[in-house]
Amino acid sequence: MHGVEIAGIGISMPPTVIDNQRIAEILLEQRQKVLKSGIELTAEQMEQYESSNDWIVERSGINERRFAAPHETTSDYAARSGHAAWTDAFGDGLEIPDFLLLATVSPDHFTTPTTSVATHRKMGIPVSTKIGGLHRLIARDITQACSSFAVALQDGVSLIKSGECQCGLVNGSDLMTRVMSWNRRSPFVILGDGSGTIVLKQTSPEQSWFGPRAFFAGVNGGLAGMFEQMIINRAGGAALPTQIEHLDPRVDAHMMFMDGREVFKHIVRMVSDEIIPSALAYAGLVLEQIDIMILHQANMRMVEAIVKRLVTDNPSIAVRMATSSNPAGELFLVKGMDQAELAARPHVIICYNNIDHYGNLTSAVIPVSCYEARELGIIRPGKRVMTVAFGGGFSWCTAIIEWGGRHLPVFQKRAS
Repeated sequence: MHGVEIAGIGISMPPTVIDNQRIAEILLEQRQKVLKSGIELTAEQMEQYESSNDWIVERSGINERRFAAPHETTSDYAARSGHAAWTDAFGDGLEIPDFLLLATVSPDHFTTPTTSVATHRKMGIPVSTKIGGLHRLIARDITQACSSFAVALQDGVSLIKSGECQCGLVNGSDLMTRVMSWNRRSPFVILGDGSGTIVLKQTSPEQSWFGPRAFFAGVNGGLAGMFEQMIINRAGGAALPTQIEHLDPRVDAHMMFMDGREVFKHIVRMVSDEIIPSALAYAGLVLEQIDIMILHQANMRMVEAIVKRLVTDNPSIAVRMATSSNPAGELFLVKGMDQAELAARPHVIICYNNIDHYGNLTSAVIPVSCYEARELGIIRPGKRVMTVAFGGGFSWCTAIIEWGGRHLPVFQKRAS
């Protein structure tokens, strides 16, 4: 088995910043369009267009997000972040990668062609050699809700570990403004657009950034498929082909629907009580061996609720919540717990968050967060990073990365 390293990271974010005030205005403008078309709205439906900065911040922790221009597509951003990552790894000039794995839930086209094909073209990756032979390139789209990038990363690592490939791109890109309804505030207010790419490269096993049990993935549809219904595009697939009535703005059945309250309740418990402990056990590690944690950022309240349970249930750890404006992080305080006792705990985990200025980037959360944390000096050689992705289905995938390839000493539990 071969080792795998992260050779480079790059991102591409839209320049247009949409703050919460503008989001509130967009929703009201959209309501006026609907009413002017002659469609009658109930009082409950009218309320779905009402929001404010305070309402959004209180419920999500988001201040702003990025919106792509109307003429731009997911593959545009995937190609740009792909170029940025490749340049970060190897400098100018584009060689031919062995694979291009693109994680997205907002593809350029429904079913075909795949967005990875368009990204390949826009990156300018050669199709054939000078003598007329075709280049071999593994290109595929991976769609598994907000877990998409983590699953794609697992596939990329496996391709290199097996010896099938030597180098490739793992991309997470989403233009969520294209697949969410603008006719209801949830989840419209929390989602944004963006892209991040990681370049993987073959190395020796002893220098690998990924151990033999670096990934832990799973799915759970819940009793009678109840979890499957909580984040869903009801119309547009084989289960419910799109009909004209589905396009009614009061329905928008072809757009993503999310039952935010139910998702929050179940995901917080599953991630903190089951997914993270199971992933650590699978890897043969304990929480005290994790230096940096990057959780999928669907909602800041959700991130905080997960961290609260981890801190409460693990008396030897404390967590510092870091952002781009405060890379050192602020000690996460739990109501009812002594602040001095928390500050004195022997192991501190840095939890990096960027939802405040990007919103929920879906497939792009993990690579964009890794890029920012690296640029800020939070992620650096010798640190052990745990990423935790979770989303629709429910599905989840964790990755434990030995950043820089240096294995850390095994943690010794203190005597009780």
